[in-house]
Amino acid sequence: MTHLITPSIKTLVQRALNAAETGTADGKYDDVSIFAGGKGGAKQITYGRAQATEQEQLPELIRMYRDKGGAFAAQFGPYLPLIGAEPLADDSEFKDLLVRAGKEDALMKETLDEFFDKACWAPAFKWFTKHGFTLPLSMLVIYDSFLHSGGIRPFLRNKFAEPVPAKGGDEKNWIRQYTKARHEWLAGHSERILRKTIYRTNCYLCEIERDNWHLAALPISMNGIAVHLPDALRERPGKSEEPPAVSHLITPPIKTLVQRVLNAAETGSADGKYHDISIFADGKRGTRQITYGKSQTTEQGHLAKLIRMYCEKGGAFAAQFGPYLPLIGRKPLVDDAHFKKLLVRAAKEDPLMKGAQDEFFDKVYWTPAFKWFPSTGSPCRCRC
Repeated sequence: MTHLITPSIKTLVQRALNAAETGTADGKYDDVSIFAGGKGGAKQITYGRAQATEQEQLPELIRMYRDKGGAFAAQFGPYLPLIGAEPLADDSEFKDLLVRAGKEDALMKETLDEFFDKACWAPAFKWFTKHGFTLPLSMLVIYDSFLHSGGIRPFLRNKFAEPVPAKGGDEKNWIRQYTKARHEWLAGHSERILRKTIYRTNCYLCEIERDNWHLAALPISMNGIAVHLPDALRERPGKSEEPPAVSHLITPPIKTLVQRVLNAAETGSADGKYHDISIFADGKRGTRQITYGKSQTTEQGHLAKLIRMYCEKGGAFAAQFGPYLPLIGRKPLVDDAHFKKLLVRAAKEDPLMKGAQDEFFDKVYWTPAFKWFPSTGSPCRCRC
C-alpha cells in the first residue's frame, strides 16, 4: 500500500514540514537561524529549508555541496574541518556564505533536497513501510518525527498500548495515540524552545480530527500557514485529469494493475498479447472483422488510427502497411492472410508496435475514462 505515497504526496508532506521549519511551504533554502539546541545547550546554526543542524548535519551537507562543485565550494573549503568541531554561530562570514549559497547557487538547493531525502525522508519511509503504515497522514507524522526528533522515540511508543499495523494494530489509532503522546512530551519539555513546537502536533491532531488521512482536503494549516501543492501540481479545470480528492490513489502501479486485468479479459493474459488477432461477427450489420492487440482494436473502429500511428513512428513494417492504410476500415480485410500475418509479425518482432499500442490505448481509452472518473463527484455505493 506504499503506492499511496505518490510524488505529489511526498511534495505535500515536505511542503508542510518546510512551513514548520522556515515559515513558508516553498522552504527558505537560504535561511540561517541560531538556536541554543546544541550539545550542552550551546548555540548552533540551523540552515536551509529543513534546518540542517551545525553540530550534526551541516558537515555532511557542505561536503556534498563541495563534491558537486558548487559555486562557493572553494570559499567553504577552509571551514570544512571546523563545521561541527568548533562553534561557528558567531562567525558572520560563514553565515553570510551559507546565505549566499542558498540564494545564488541552484546546486545548493539541489544539495539540500538530496541531503534531506537521504538523511530524513528515506529512513522515515523505511520505518513507515517496515511497520505496516500506508496512509499519507501517517507518513507526515512519521517524517516529522525523523526530521524534528531524529526518529520515533521508543519512550513515546511505550506511553500507549496500540501495536504498529505490522503487528496487528490499527494504523489510525496508533497515529492518534502517538501524536497525543508526542504533543504532551513537547508541551512539557525541559527545553523551552521545544515547548513552542507543539504547533506541529496541533496540525496533525487537527488533520486527524478532519479525518484527512489521504491529505486530500487542502490546504493543510501548519502554524497558521496554508499549505497547498505547488501551482504546477494543483488541479486546473480543463487542463488536469487529476480529481481533487481521489486521483492521487490512482498511482502508476494501480494503473498498471487495472490495465493488466483488462489485458486478461481481452486476450487471456495479464501481460497482454500484443500480436493477438481474433475474428468476431460484431462489425457493421453483423459483418466479421479483425480485432487486434492487447486491448483488441477493431478493424472497423480504431485499427486505421493505430496503424497510422505506428507508421508515423517509423515502425519496421511501416512500408508494408502503407498500401493497406487507405483500405483499413473501408474494405473488409478479415480474409486477407497477408495483412493478418503482417499484424502478427509487427507486434512480435518490432517493439515500436507495442509502444504504439500502449500509447494508443492510453489516448483512446485510459485518458477519457480517467477524465470521467472524478466527474461523477461521489464514490460507488453499490454492493459489488
